[in-house]
Amino acid sequence: SFLFGVLLMFIGYFYPYSSLSFQIYNLFLLLLFGIVFITINRNNFFFSFYMWLFFLLLFPKKPVLSILDSLLTNGINLSESFLVPTSFSFYHIINFFILFSISYKVFKSFKIDLNDLSKRLFLLFSSLFSAALISALYYNLYLSNFLSTNYLAQFDYLLHIYEGLIFSIVIFLGVKHKEDYHTIYKLLLLTLLITTSEFLLARYTGLLPDAVKYFSLNFRGAIRSIIHDGSIPTGMIIFYGLLGLLGLLNKNKRLIYVLPFFAITLFNTYERSSILLGLIAFGTYLFFRFRSYLSFNIAMTILGFLLFTILVLPKDGLSRLSDSFDDGFNANMDGSTIKVEGWFTFSSSGEREGALKRGMDVFYFNPFLGAGPGNLETLMSSSMVPMNANFHTMSNSEFQFYQKIATGNRPTDSHNLYVRIIAEYGIFGIMFLLFFVHIILFSIYNQKTVSNINSIGIAGIYAIFAYGFFQTFPISYPMLILFLSMITFKNQSIEQNNITA
Repeated sequence: SFLFGVLLMFIGYFYPYSSLSFQIYNLFLLLLFGIVFITINRNNFFFSFYMWLFFLLLFPKKPVLSILDSLLTNGINLSESFLVPTSFSFYHIINFFILFSISYKVFKSFKIDLNDLSKRLFLLFSSLFSAALISALYYNLYLSNFLSTNYLAQFDYLLHIYEGLIFSIVIFLGVKHKEDYHTIYKLLLLTLLITTSEFLLARYTGLLPDAVKYFSLNFRGAIRSIIHDGSIPTGMIIFYGLLGLLGLLNKNKRLIYVLPFFAITLFNTYERSSILLGLIAFGTYLFFRFRSYLSFNIAMTILGFLLFTILVLPKDGLSRLSDSFDDGFNANMDGSTIKVEGWFTFSSSGEREGALKRGMDVFYFNPFLGAGPGNLETLMSSSMVPMNANFHTMSNSEFQFYQKIATGNRPTDSHNLYVRIIAEYGIFGIMFLLFFVHIILFSIYNQKTVSNINSIGIAGIYAIFAYGFFQTFPISYPMLILFLSMITFKNQSIEQNNITA
């Protein structure tokens, strides 16, 4: 099925458009849907989630190009006037097939035994999905005459929320045992090994054809996987691979030798936000792994020493350290052209603040319904939305970027997941965030004993929470739910020890 899907993707992207070829293409597409539907409904819920996760991690996601005279481009009547390029790809068609098949499997039975956490998540995502449908309908009925409409982006974000809705049931029904999590860890580790090998071969050897190198390394010298277009989604996939690696370290200590290759590959995404994911996750994991070996006094002494070093060390000393880091790591790398200002200068922080405030303008424009799923970039670049930010408190770079966005000269998103949710779903987005964060924090607080599986879940959640302050894509609601299930997982041996005690 996977190979058949890849073949269809190739035909859909690159085969020239004609009415006959399009009919043949649709016939094969229906056949693929039948294969997916039958396969999912013949297997259990764990297989359903595993199949979805497999395609999320390993299926090519190259976006549709309006200049490409292909079956897929012409079949969906892609407009060339989009302000922001769509991320829609053949993967979204496959993903829709999988979700439809899983939904049929779930809802054909009215008697589903769910735990309290799964019920709360399902109700939460159902409410957000309903609000998203209403806001999307409002946008297309009343605002589309004044604003451009990116239907593919709307479909993408609606599907994104629906993933959270359906997998709040499937994950808790299907992923129940320690062995299930270890199977998922192995898949995550496999994606890490594939992406790392792809980068190392493309970057440091002449074994791969130039075409593969072109897709693996972008013009800035950073890695963009041949599967995942762009360094940001590649960084997220590498992050998932790290969690799989950490989850399996207990069973195979030799996997620690993979960590240096992971670090090299992650660094070469040239994305600070992706590196932040890895650092927070790895630091959280180490805390839980070594917490039992360190007394409170030793832990506080180490923490105090680190804080003292940071505070007391002269600023010019820190500056020299950062300069030497930049010189050492950028001197012989193709990516030095994009980090010439230095890794620790955070020169884009002012621009991100401007984007964040422009995103909040969209919320103030329609605080009840919001912009609707996938419409944030369009409204941020529209003169219909007033500029409500206080210009007097902005830095020069912040104001310039804010103005470029508002006048349509630099279309972009809010660079903040929480602002995107608030701006696109209005008051319903605020309620969703508050309840979702409450569920996660309450679940972590209730864990009196933390196992390896629990620590991986907490590491993943913490890292993505921090990542959300800097990026809106490609955070996955099903993966957040998976981490939440890891946090609440109770090992049978731990429960037995508690009963015996």
